[in-house]
Amino acid sequence: MGTNVNAVPSGDPDAVTPLDNSAGLRQHGASSGGSVVREDMNTTYEEEAREYDALMSSLEFRVLAAVAREFAESREQGPAKVIDFCCGTGLVAGMLGDMPDLTYTGIDLHTPFLAAARERMRHRKNFSFLEADVRTYRGDAPFDAALMTFGYHHLEDPFKLPFLKHVHGLLREDGLFIVGDYVIPPYEGEEEFKKANTDFYARRLSYLRAHDLVSDDYVEAFGEFCSSSADHVEFKVDYRRIADAFEKCGFLKVKEIKTWPDVDLYGHERVGDFVFVFRKG
Repeated sequence: MGTNVNAVPSGDPDAVTPLDNSAGLRQHGASSGGSVVREDMNTTYEEEAREYDALMSSLEFRVLAAVAREFAESREQGPAKVIDFCCGTGLVAGMLGDMPDLTYTGIDLHTPFLAAARERMRHRKNFSFLEADVRTYRGDAPFDAALMTFGYHHLEDPFKLPFLKHVHGLLREDGLFIVGDYVIPPYEGEEEFKKANTDFYARRLSYLRAHDLVSDDYVEAFGEFCSSSADHVEFKVDYRRIADAFEKCGFLKVKEIKTWPDVDLYGHERVGDFVFVFRKG
């Protein structure tokens, strides 16, 4: 996959850029892009780092890393300083590991994942990983870019706006916030939220099973996960809520890349897996 398709261009920020995601279909499962923000939920994701990596070797990580690389390499102000929220086992870090001038800080609450990330990047002194709450960590601000892959939907709804304002305050002027996450169908109210969340996973699983992309063990684990997700173990939102929240907190959308599905699975163009590029306004 060439980085040109993942660059941050001028043009219509409302255009949806689909990608060939055939290589990324196998990863969609019952894990997150980083450990949860709530400490009492840590036990929900007590998977071994190796299993986590197998589940999460997704297109979103590669696209997000490619966008971050494009941004860092095109900077005229010198080496970029990047913070990665809910960094997990360092999958994105590993994709940026050949950039010796990049200063990278990964933040997560899940100790085993951080240990795996440090081991993965042990030969890269410009990469560091810290156990901290993404809602309050400031570190060596300001940063040129912030990254977050499959972490936004682990923030409880009341914490989303404060978190976005926090990130906005950590970035330099014109800094980027690059976010990869799920977008569920539109909903209003609790019952519609549960239906949208359940439908999001049910159709996903049906598609993967129909194309023989998942094992029986995966199906069983996925079913249990779907039930817990609808009961607010996760806090996914629809496209309008994402757009409104980021705009309200001072971010301007530069680009969105839809990574899955590339078929009309939900009857809504803006439902699925996305990488969003926002610029600090």
